[in-house]
Amino acid sequence: VDPEDRAKINRLLRRAGDSFAAHAAAPEVRGAQDGSVASSLWSAADCYDLAGWRDAAVANFQAYIDVANPDDPRRAEGFWRIAGLSHAEGAYDDAVRGYNAAISVSPTGPFAVRSVVPMARALASGGRGADARNLLQRVLDGDFGLQPSANEYYDALDLMARLAYDRSDFVKSTEMLREALLRRPDDARTGEIRFRLGESLVEVARAARKQADTGDVSVARRLQLTRDSNERLTEARRAFDQSIAAFEKQNQPLDGLAADMMRRAYLARANTAFDLEQFEEAIQLYEIVDRKYPDHALSMVALIQIVNACDRIGDSPRAEIAHRRAQQGLAQLH
Repeated sequence: VDPEDRAKINRLLRRAGDSFAAHAAAPEVRGAQDGSVASSLWSAADCYDLAGWRDAAVANFQAYIDVANPDDPRRAEGFWRIAGLSHAEGAYDDAVRGYNAAISVSPTGPFAVRSVVPMARALASGGRGADARNLLQRVLDGDFGLQPSANEYYDALDLMARLAYDRSDFVKSTEMLREALLRRPDDARTGEIRFRLGESLVEVARAARKQADTGDVSVARRLQLTRDSNERLTEARRAFDQSIAAFEKQNQPLDGLAADMMRRAYLARANTAFDLEQFEEAIQLYEIVDRKYPDHALSMVALIQIVNACDRIGDSPRAEIAHRRAQQGLAQLH
């Protein structure tokens, strides 16, 4: 919507909200027993919300909750709307209280289900990561009656994976992302999920390789850790391949985050080949990065890695050519 038109719309919505609120406050309406007060309070809150007037929206949703019958199912939606408004403003404790209230008012209702994962997000954003993980685990354990096919179950897997990755629990992150892909291999977020799976697998591989290289382990254990690392890197390579394919087959332009993720997937794919000591293939994959993103800083990284890969296979002429290209690219960036 054109910004000027959006501003006009917001002003009209605010005027509508004011009118509904005034109607609810009118003495002749307040004494009526036909639900007019509650209806106008809800309409006022809805208009204020659409217009971006958070405080007025919250106040009127709360007023609706206060006057509505205790068994009114819309009270749960009211708490859910308040929670969402608080969440958007970064008032995470208020958001958690709102989501909790929506669940308490109608434990088996649709807004209870719709509150669980957002509440976990609010808990995590408010620094209560352990509480967020416990809540998500309850979702996955079936405490809220969600089937694995439900949107909220998929969202719980996604968020659990994010929280696990943030605390460096890459095994858990890998487990959650694998299950998400198993549940919905063709979801709109598949490109992102596969990229994040690749990132988690790389970290698992690095941990195994580090233990093999520095740990006090037997020869047999060292060989097993090296095999495990290579298997995870191979799986990561496949995940990055599939991520790129998923992004590229989308029928609409990628947003900034998705475009950045696809760029990183191209480079990460080449890095996995390098880490697997498949240097000829790594060189080809880094060349793809350079050709596809010649004006991006990733091109410089790819060129430097080509030099490193050529050095590893003793191809000095190619290493020198790549080195000169890197110098030219660096000069252009400056």
